[in-house]
Amino acid sequence: MASYFPDNKQYFYNQWNWDVEEAYKAYAPAMETVYSYEEVLNDYQGRVWVVGTAGSNIYKEVPAENMNIIIEAKEYKIAYQNCSYQFTLFEKK
Repeated sequence: MASYFPDNKQYFYNQWNWDVEEAYKAYAPAMETVYSYEEVLNDYQGRVWVVGTAGSNIYKEVPAENMNIIIEAKEYKIAYQNCSYQFTLFEKK
């Protein structure tokens, strides 16, 4: 995503505190690592895409307060490594 959309602000949600933050710095400044949704959403208004691996249902962890789902979770399979991803579009008021 960072390679295709370098002008869009992106976050790697490191919910399990993996030791990968240094690797994701390669995508800076467009991408940064966060450890909670609140770091991003507290002072934000607008649309947010939540992308996770298929079946992870990570979108369900997004705090519901002031959030509307615009596009329900949809899964897409890609050829690389036979991976599947889940995309959900939210809007925060």
